[in-house]
Amino acid sequence: MKSKLLMLIVFSGFIFSCENDEDPFNEFTFDDALYTSVKTKCEVSISGSAYLTTAWKGSGADFAACGIIFFYTGGEYPEQGEYEVNPASIQLEVSMFDANHTKHLGQSGVVLVSRRNGKPMIEFTDVVFKNPETDSLYYGSGKFGCD
Repeated sequence: MKSKLLMLIVFSGFIFSCENDEDPFNEFTFDDALYTSVKTKCEVSISGSAYLTTAWKGSGADFAACGIIFFYTGGEYPEQGEYEVNPASIQLEVSMFDANHTKHLGQSGVVLVSRRNGKPMIEFTDVVFKNPETDSLYYGSGKFGCD
């Protein structure tokens, strides 16, 4: 169900979108690799039911990305505060993508939403991610958003 909703959101378009090129405040780690000055993109769905923040760095064998989707009703941005990472959550999805574009889904941890220049800033530390193909677990952390 959540996968179908995610696909619907991705293909239905977004009403608000902004992108930052290599912002020095934006970074994330995945499987002990640090990605600094990452590019980010932040979008609000047309229906207003989701806010997507994506951070990525590199291409080919050096590619890595982190995507966070907040599912909610009303409002332009997710509320400030803490959100629990849980693969069964209907409120939040946290994913990391490796060079093979394998989606590693967040299993546990906390995502903190604050504001920078009036826009959401996402921060998380030691979130556990699971590779669906191997069941291997990895840790990820990050701090990013769009101005």
